[in-house]
Amino acid sequence: MIRAEVPAAVVDERGDARIGRWSGAPRLVSWDGLRTAPGRTVRLLREKRWRFLLAADDRLLVGAAIADLGYIGLGFGWVLDRGAGRMLASEGGITPGPFVHVGDETWQGVSSRWRSASGSATVRGEADGGALRLELSFGRRLSASLRFERSAAPALTLVAPATGAGGVVNATVKSLLHPVRGHVNVDGKEHDLSGLGGVDYTHGLLARETRWRWAFGLGRDAAGRAVGFNLVTGFNQGGGGECAIWAGDSLVLLPHEGVTIDFVSDPATGPWTVRTAGGEIDLVFTPRGVRRQALDLGLIASNYVQPVGAFEGRIADAQVQALAGVVEDHVTRW
Repeated sequence: MIRAEVPAAVVDERGDARIGRWSGAPRLVSWDGLRTAPGRTVRLLREKRWRFLLAADDRLLVGAAIADLGYIGLGFGWVLDRGAGRMLASEGGITPGPFVHVGDETWQGVSSRWRSASGSATVRGEADGGALRLELSFGRRLSASLRFERSAAPALTLVAPATGAGGVVNATVKSLLHPVRGHVNVDGKEHDLSGLGGVDYTHGLLARETRWRWAFGLGRDAAGRAVGFNLVTGFNQGGGGECAIWAGDSLVLLPHEGVTIDFVSDPATGPWTVRTAGGEIDLVFTPRGVRRQALDLGLIASNYVQPVGAFEGRIADAQVQALAGVVEDHVTRW
């Protein structure tokens, strides 16, 4: 079940998390006042916030993320040439915590930033709430300025218990089919982009060991209608789950039970199959590039693979070809 009126706060007057899912997005996701929140030191270790943005047209697919993990930060940006099927650029990395910030705002008033010696990434909300602006700056190698307008389709907000030892609660706001315009510059060559975008904002008090598989895609069906989807396994399974389809100006919820996101042999090369038990989604994903990271610092470890490419198959009653997107296989100890 989805609730039509999104709450003003994700913590109620008794100090409990408002578990469930809603059409639309709250202005803030803050865990202040939560009765079950850990103390300050443990919260520094468990509180995670990130923002991921995806933009695509017929020629390019662009992805970027800023992750505030408390004691460390992560930022990156990449560009795929969809026609040639190759990565044009992939930049970013890990920094100490003071060099990253992702706040509680979901859209209006957003100010997220990450910087390192090699470059920076920022996401800012326009004052009137009409759009988000993504800026990437990695010198001549990669820069971008993209404007994500509000989508005609509603966002999906989920508040769910965080599974795993030490996990408390998590919230995510997913939105798709944003009109996106701007430009991307790779190695001194400028490309205009005019297409569709998706945004993932997540903020939780998460378990020390967390894992998931994720699939996120958008584009147009054979009739020219804007369509997109979000599926996940192993994460955010409570509260109804975050699996959904966006079509035109509509949001259609899907059950998380029976979702499969699988790959053959190597996740970087695929192919991947992405399906729901009810047949609403039945897709094959072909990677055209990959961003990956294997990190083991003892107390902190991460094995992250994010292939980028295209989906082909069926979404609801529509056939899709070359639907842009990403899949992800993520196992982390943080």
